Amino acid sequence: MNNNLFCFIACVSNDEVYKESLLYISRLEVPRGYSIECRAVRDASSITSGYNLAMRESNAKYKIYIHQDINILNTRILFDLLEIFESDESIGMVGVVGSADIPESGIFWESSQGLGCIYSGDSSGTILMGYSQNETIQGDAMLIDGVFMATQYDLDWREDILDNWHFYDASQSCEFLRKGYKLFVPNQREIDGGVKPWCLHDTTGAAMAYYEKYRSIFLREYNDFLPARNGDASKPEPDGISVVLIVGRHHELLKVRVDEIRERTPENVNEIFVIIDRPDAIPPDLSESDQFKVIVAESGEGAASILNRTFASIKKQNDVFLMHCKVPYIWNSLRTMTTALYEKEDTGVVYLAAGEPAPEVWISSKKVEAWFTLYKRSALTNADMFDEQFSVLSHSVFDHGLNIVHNGYALLRCNAFQAAPISDESDEEIQVGRSRFVKKWGFYPD
Repeated sequence: MNNNLFCFIACVSNDEVYKESLLYISRLEVPRGYSIECRAVRDASSITSGYNLAMRESNAKYKIYIHQDINILNTRILFDLLEIFESDESIGMVGVVGSADIPESGIFWESSQGLGCIYSGDSSGTILMGYSQNETIQGDAMLIDGVFMATQYDLDWREDILDNWHFYDASQSCEFLRKGYKLFVPNQREIDGGVKPWCLHDTTGAAMAYYEKYRSIFLREYNDFLPARNGDASKPEPDGISVVLIVGRHHELLKVRVDEIRERTPENVNEIFVIIDRPDAIPPDLSESDQFKVIVAESGEGAASILNRTFASIKKQNDVFLMHCKVPYIWNSLRTMTTALYEKEDTGVVYLAAGEPAPEVWISSKKVEAWFTLYKRSALTNADMFDEQFSVLSHSVFDHGLNIVHNGYALLRCNAFQAAPISDESDEEIQVGRSRFVKKWGFYPD
């Protein structure tokens, strides 16, 4: 082991981006008697396997694992790291951003005890992340963000369970804690109190595919680090979630949305139903199975009838997520919606709507929209079927939502996302449906 060597390790897929990172590393001041090396791992099958390869090839005591798109702004960072590590041999890892606890979700930035700061930028500009009113200047951490992880001890990265690019940092944080080492996020303020982040991270093109899958793996493996769920281990959760994807004639969006659902939703999504106008529009690689089913609209069949046929085929214990294919799947939205749905027992439906973000993320609503909506199973069980006098999708869902409300359930709307309404029906169909709605209920929801 070379105690006077710093090794910068990165998994590299874009040499142009990495070249800029190397430029910043070349400008660092190096303590007398020390030297640095850089190891780039290309074509790695996962970040954990890439880091293990480089770690085993280098004899440097101090290894600094970085993203290829990180720019180190603090030219004396090596001096700062040495001071921290030499001050306490039990400190195994240092990061620039992290959290003092592990939140229930396993995601460090959802912690109320954030640590550190970083400049984060993309094509739209650069912003300062961290050091909000809840952030501490420095302190012991339980999670370190993988954008910058400096270590003075070698521990294997868990490529046996994390064979992708997510939650490797949370995993390694827990592995160091299991070995009895401390994690630390240092002070990144000036003497006058001004913030001076040590790093800038270019987040352009950040990939979130299979994020929820690996979050679930992390939560299972490191369950002993997680807090009790709001002090209530019996807090209810859905047995599973069935996705109903309304495609209609928008065949060009089918494959894109199904891929998004498969890659970005939680593991408890166990079946997908596609409502479409023609069976021959289904690509060969999306053939029917136990987890993927196709509902073909019959000629002249209205939305309520199609929804009744679809919902009747869904697993009886599952919650139901209804989305329109013209609304992109927002990567962590279903997890956020599930949390809101089960926060209170009387909440029956939550949905995302267009509009300006509300001060309260979730607000009470008097209607349900059909574009991005999650139904609790108990609310569906106690409600009537969709009223088949309504052929327009929005009217069918509005009407059904009022039925759920009349059974004592609350509806919640989130204005924090931009799920824009879509209408594929003609003006005549909409007017007919509106008249029927007013006749039945005495009003029309705005």
